[in-house]
Amino acid sequence: MAFTLAAVSILFYRLAPADLKRINLYQSVFYGALYDSPDVKADLDQLGLPERLASFAKKTYFERDIGKSREEADAVLAGDFYGRVSHGDVALFYGKHPERLWGNLRFSAENAFFVRPYYLGNFEKVEGKPPGALSYRFSGWSEFKRKVLPHQVGFILAVYAAYFGTATYQWLRSKRGMQRVMIELYMLPGVIGVFAFVTPVLGDGRADMGKHLFLFNVCFDMMLVTGMIWILLK
Repeated sequence: MAFTLAAVSILFYRLAPADLKRINLYQSVFYGALYDSPDVKADLDQLGLPERLASFAKKTYFERDIGKSREEADAVLAGDFYGRVSHGDVALFYGKHPERLWGNLRFSAENAFFVRPYYLGNFEKVEGKPPGALSYRFSGWSEFKRKVLPHQVGFILAVYAAYFGTATYQWLRSKRGMQRVMIELYMLPGVIGVFAFVTPVLGDGRADMGKHLFLFNVCFDMMLVTGMIWILLK
């Protein structure tokens, strides 16, 4: 089953549309690794890319025509970018520049608890509301997370430390195998949440964080609910 899960995951990625892969790779480099670069040209050299790509730094894939036509930008990217760098190269770059990864993770934390795009309205046109108007029905919990919870890596790490520390303590105290299996299952959402928090930075830079961090929100909520129930039971 583990092998099947891994194989299907790889196949799912391999079958992703080529355009989507190109967009994600562009974002991970120019809107991620190079976003806060103090020396873009030097970083491009480390990635094995020509210096003339520096004009793309801090621009999303959909802004790539700034300063040149869309066709010219695509021609430059096709010749000097695609096929010369991969997500593995981006991960290696972050390994050499952990401060850059930390900066992007802090940005993720700042956007981690936004589960709706506030720049888009959610009323149908027939309602007669002005463009961008938002309904806040059934949004109490998401608004609480947005307005009250600290949007910091430290807060997320503290919740994880408390959750996994308590779970590990309970696991060590458990005598029966089934109890340990149940505790391990409760740990699983937290593990998934770690991947869901880090992967968007590696795979798409700082773009569309609210969308990419939705799974992290689900896992984080499951941890909070589980923790609250455990406290009440105790």
